[in-house]
Amino acid sequence: MQNWRRHSIFWPLLLIAVGILLLMNNLGNLPGTTWDVVSRLWPLLLIAAGLDGFWRGQGYAGATVVTGLGVIFLMGNLGYLSFTAWDLILRLWPIFLVALGLDIIVGHQRPWSAALGVLIGLFITAGIFWLITSAPFTSDYKTEEVTFNLNNATTARGTIAMPVGKLELSSGAESDTLLTGTLYMNNNEEFSKSLSFNGSTTTFRLDSHGFAAFVPFSRSGGQENWVIRLNPAPTYNLTLQMAAGDMAINLGGLKFSNLLIQTAVGKTTINLPSEGPLSGTIKTAVGETVLYVPSGVPVRLTFDKGLVSFVYPPNFNFNRDVLTSPNFSNNGAAIDLKIDHAVGSIRVEYLSKE
Repeated sequence: MQNWRRHSIFWPLLLIAVGILLLMNNLGNLPGTTWDVVSRLWPLLLIAAGLDGFWRGQGYAGATVVTGLGVIFLMGNLGYLSFTAWDLILRLWPIFLVALGLDIIVGHQRPWSAALGVLIGLFITAGIFWLITSAPFTSDYKTEEVTFNLNNATTARGTIAMPVGKLELSSGAESDTLLTGTLYMNNNEEFSKSLSFNGSTTTFRLDSHGFAAFVPFSRSGGQENWVIRLNPAPTYNLTLQMAAGDMAINLGGLKFSNLLIQTAVGKTTINLPSEGPLSGTIKTAVGETVLYVPSGVPVRLTFDKGLVSFVYPPNFNFNRDVLTSPNFSNNGAAIDLKIDHAVGSIRVEYLSKE
């Protein structure tokens, strides 16, 4: 009996869940791209892992907590809670350590250990749900206003590094300023900025650090959100970095000598400028990359992708990991980007005219 119970059912459960999801997506019951479906329903992995733990009889407290967290994360992704799964993970990841420790203490060999483990797991899961819905430990979000003077700079080298949240970047700074920004941050974060000038070139950096391992909840539903506006006059060599979250980048009206965008986990949406030249690299480990291309702009995209779904306009030409627009010519005035994407989805669409 013990040998039989050790056989894992994780992969069979996963295959069943994936098959059902793909069938529902094909029938139109789950709208959106493949990545949209995956990004919302990935907590089913935790539920399958928890059920597998019950089946094998190895750690009932941990299995209960993992299953419960999977359900809570799924509720967050589906909009039934005010926090997404990533928000919850940033706050609740130490619970996995607690569950593992309790499983070691309770064990799973004694007759009463299964019932006690399940009770402990249910108690922890109920406490987590109460913590999320009532938010007894709240955190006020602070606001930082940033203004960098232009100082007649014609070129700018900059780095904007944001650990978690949403970054919105576009043109729109006043004529005498290089950059303006409104940064909403958790009180646990420490913000730093720097600006220096060397002739007609300016160098700047915005980042936050000291991000706490446990991030309190907020009754106001606030989240880390940076809104950055750049002056359209200088030519930028810009690096944007994010660990987890969303980037909404509008490059219209801006000029670049080089652009580097790095995202570990999340979604990156980029509106390309209406004219080149523009060269750069977009790197994503896990997530979705969406590129909006203005009609008539010559574009070449070179891909280095892993397990990725890929959608592009039908009149684009795709050959050996290189995607080009219909009017592309290698004359130095085009938009030329390299896309490194490990897991997730890539979409290239025409920018709609409104």
